[in-house]
Amino acid sequence: MDNKKYKRACVMVRNIKISVVKVRRILDHVRKYSLRNALMLLEFLPYKGSLVIYKAIKSSYFNYKNFWDFNVTLDNLYITKAKADSGPMLKRSCPHSRGKAFPIRKRTCHITSMI
Repeated sequence: MDNKKYKRACVMVRNIKISVVKVRRILDHVRKYSLRNALMLLEFLPYKGSLVIYKAIKSSYFNYKNFWDFNVTLDNLYITKAKADSGPMLKRSCPHSRGKAFPIRKRTCHITSMI
C-alpha cells in the first residue's frame, strides 16, 4: 500500500551569510504555497536571500522527483515546512573611540525546506 502522505523531500542549506531575520521575512511569504506559485514569487522578490531560498526549494523538488515520483509536476506539490535557524556567528572587532574595540557580529543561518 502506497501512502503519499508520508512521501517528503527535505533540503538543508547551511552557513548562508545572511541574517536569520532577513531570511525568515522571505520564508513567511512563501509558506503553504504550491511550488509553482512559490518559485514564481521568489523570482520577483527584491531581496538578497530570495535567490538562495529559490535554489533550496528547487533542489527539494528535484530530490522528490528523483526519489519518489518522476512524473510529478510543480502544481501537485506544496511547501510543508520552511524554516530558518541561526548558524555560527563570525565575530570581528572594529576600532572605536578612546582605544576601545567595538564588536561586529556577522550572522549566518541554516535554511530547511520540505515538500
